[in-house]
Amino acid sequence: PLSYIVLEDDIITVDGKQLKKVPYVYYLYHKPKGVVCTNNVNIKGNIVEKLNLPFRVFCVGRLDKDTSGLIILTNDGVFSNSIINSNNDIEKEYIVKVKYPITLEFLENLKKPINLRGKVTKPAIVSKIDEYTFSIIITEGKYHQIRRLVTYNQNTVLELKRIRIDI
Repeated sequence: PLSYIVLEDDIITVDGKQLKKVPYVYYLYHKPKGVVCTNNVNIKGNIVEKLNLPFRVFCVGRLDKDTSGLIILTNDGVFSNSIINSNNDIEKEYIVKVKYPITLEFLENLKKPINLRGKVTKPAIVSKIDEYTFSIIITEGKYHQIRRLVTYNQNTVLELKRIRIDI
């Protein structure tokens, strides 16, 4: 057969060596700016070397190199897919500091969907924190979505931090 579903009691061997069963693990990590969400150890500043965890894990979604905040790492693919699948409407909240003062029009425009790489984003929930800072809640994480929303609305992101993922 081309594929086989491995059952709990199955024993798997490779080249005569039995593979050990690894438990599912889940880590919450506050990723600082400069760390790259990749398992590629050839990329400088990769998250795998930074954390040096006892199990092979991957990031649930990603944060770009210049974004800080909450990231989940796991080896559980089913769990990961349930979080990143935009159909599940899992909220992710970010705090954003911008270069120019925030206007009511700017906030209203951030809520509206935009076209990113041929796909329309879902509406966002946005609230002003102070003259240069706002909170934004999205249920997907398309390619640099928040940075592009801000740029599309004639402002510049100075700081971007994810503070919440509703699981």
